[in-house]
Amino acid sequence: MTIKNTIFTHLFTRMAIILLGISLAFSFALLPIYNDKLTRMLGAQGNTFANTTVAACGDALYTEDFSYVITYTNNVLKETPEISFVNFISRNDMLLHISPSAWKVNTTDHKYTDDLPNDTEPYTIKHISSTNRRDSKNVFIFKKPLNISGLDWGIIEVGISDSEYYDLRTSYFTNVFLYSLILLVISLLILHGVSLKISTQLSKLRHTAFLLSNGNLSARAPDKAIGEIQLLATTLNSMAENLENKTQRVEQLARLVEDTNDAIVIFDKNQKITFINQAFSNISGRNIDFYRGMKMHDLFSHLGIAKQKQHEVSVGMEHIDQLNWSTDLTITTTNNNPIHMTLRIEAFDPDEQCDNGFFVVLSDITRRKQLEFELETLAYIDKLTKLPNRRYFTDRLSEAVKESETDGKALSVFFLDLDNFKIINDSLGHEIGDHVLRETAWRLQDTLRSDDTVCRLGGDEFTVIIKNVSDKESLASLADMIIQCFAKPIEIVERELRISTSIGIVQFPEDGHNEKELIKNADTAMYAAKHAGKNAYRFFTQDMHHDMHEYMELESSLRNAIIHSNFELVFQPFINIKNNSITNCEALLRWKHPERGFIPPGRFIPIAEQSGLISAIGDWVITQVCRQLKQWNNNTKVSINVSGNELLDKQFI
Repeated sequence: MTIKNTIFTHLFTRMAIILLGISLAFSFALLPIYNDKLTRMLGAQGNTFANTTVAACGDALYTEDFSYVITYTNNVLKETPEISFVNFISRNDMLLHISPSAWKVNTTDHKYTDDLPNDTEPYTIKHISSTNRRDSKNVFIFKKPLNISGLDWGIIEVGISDSEYYDLRTSYFTNVFLYSLILLVISLLILHGVSLKISTQLSKLRHTAFLLSNGNLSARAPDKAIGEIQLLATTLNSMAENLENKTQRVEQLARLVEDTNDAIVIFDKNQKITFINQAFSNISGRNIDFYRGMKMHDLFSHLGIAKQKQHEVSVGMEHIDQLNWSTDLTITTTNNNPIHMTLRIEAFDPDEQCDNGFFVVLSDITRRKQLEFELETLAYIDKLTKLPNRRYFTDRLSEAVKESETDGKALSVFFLDLDNFKIINDSLGHEIGDHVLRETAWRLQDTLRSDDTVCRLGGDEFTVIIKNVSDKESLASLADMIIQCFAKPIEIVERELRISTSIGIVQFPEDGHNEKELIKNADTAMYAAKHAGKNAYRFFTQDMHHDMHEYMELESSLRNAIIHSNFELVFQPFINIKNNSITNCEALLRWKHPERGFIPPGRFIPIAEQSGLISAIGDWVITQVCRQLKQWNNNTKVSINVSGNELLDKQFI
């Protein structure tokens, strides 16, 4: 209804005024043309009447037989009521006036030559309201020269009633008014129909806009409409769709802000809180209303953030216009429980936030800190034995070397390796092997001093960092104590296992100037103890490098000997002295080094066992013995020597 009153009422009124104005303008603009047409019609009527009369009365006028003229003219006037009178004016100013009711002949004071038509106009027409020369009033006087047989006799005046003229004018205006009225009515009816359709479509647009303004963002306007209304409906629908999508995203973000575990606080440009989510209330233990309007400095003080950290945040605030800024801090809740948090401050986009505010996000990282601490602890602890691991040993040894360099205090390192542990691990299983390693760790800790650092490097290798012991006698005594602690068997699943260890000992700085040299030389000394028969300890000497070099060289040559079959078998027979016959023999392995010649089994067999090459050598021996027996093709029996490592091999049988 409002739309009709404000739009279509004005439209109707203005359209009616415009149409009426156009009608009137056309009426008055065409009136001179219509008047000229009426005047020509009168002229044609007068000219016809004059010509007919002159043709009938020309001779009588020439002979001045006026009685005939009067009689004829009266008869004609009775039949043509629109002709009011006829005047014949001669050259000598004689006037013959004939009307339907009377006639008269007299002399006129009106000159013959007055009002004669010019050469370009055959007649003249003049409208008068009254005259002394006729009986009627309000007539048109038609005046034309009268020529009889080439003689200029005078003029003829015909009085034509103006009633028909004005009737035609009245009819003209009446028709114009009627046609204008009909045109106006038709136009307004068409306008009314169009306006109803437009009004309906605009009402639907208004209803859609009303629904949108009340939160019904799924409302859509009809997309079939007239002209610009359809464009407006399309624009409104597009706006509604964009608004719905953005509103959905805003609602999702709002739910995310409320449901997230991160505490979110929004500040205005004056650093006053304008929004705070539920997560912050849950973390701090205070109601949301408690923080409204609070300034950042007061908030941080209330949360128990350290002064130094508050200063750090203030400095970081100076850079949030360029990028976001974050730091880790600890807050204190109402329950006095410290919570580790990551604080991130970020400014709003100036194009989107007119007040240049910013927001703060606090993420609880307490669990992460705990995990980091646990991971850091695990990074230095061996899971199996609970002893410090290789990483911890390396860091502690590096620190001990620096302390010894600074303070001059004694520093020694023991490098331990369990003897024949691989046999136990492979034959009895890893579970038994793990038990042995845990028992080893316990015995080492129980034997050594509390100041000594016992570590597991990996596998069956252990190390000990010993401080403040400088004499070798004391170190040797500690090594003996370690060896003795393994004298007692390890009881596992109703089984007794006996283990031993080989120990290499180095001292700083005599046996190495840094942690790498100390570890390397201790390892060399440990291998020297193993070569000496195991279950022993050795102090590092420079000669051990030569022995180790020789050991590595022999191991490499032994590998090549296996590949190229550089071994030989000799057979020691057992002879029956009664009949001097050979019943069996023993196969003995010999290795001829390409440079050193024959190397005794007692030298290379231990190397083969320690390096894991003994199985390949044993396979070669068995194969060669079988071939020899086939070649002999008799009942001789051959015995071969087998290493304990081979007996542990499941494929040996």
